[in-house]
Amino acid sequence: MDFGINLATSADSWKVVKRAEELGYARAWFYDTQLLNADMFVAMGAAAVQTSRIRLATGVLIPSNRIAPVAASALASLNGLAPGRIDFGISTGSPRAAPWGWARSRWTRCASTSASCRG
Repeated sequence: MDFGINLATSADSWKVVKRAEELGYARAWFYDTQLLNADMFVAMGAAAVQTSRIRLATGVLIPSNRIAPVAASALASLNGLAPGRIDFGISTGSPRAAPWGWARSRWTRCASTSASCRG
């Protein structure tokens, strides 16, 4: 059985991920909450250069908040920093975003974003 951690992103999230790697965790999932925390891709990049084994995952990317080609480019860049250690989690989003005027993505949008990110 593998164990992972989920974390809200910050400038020093990499420290938590590095410690998780030292403790034998298999995966670190980074929240995609732009208005509440630091950017997920920046935090993943910092963790990528500070670790060597732990897998790094979007946990989860919300298509209504990200442009698919830009997300694909960010994932490819991360894969360059941590080859074979990047996982792509995607979902429709949270109904709690409604106060900001954001609608949840439909699964069709998740599928098309996923296809774009796979290349």
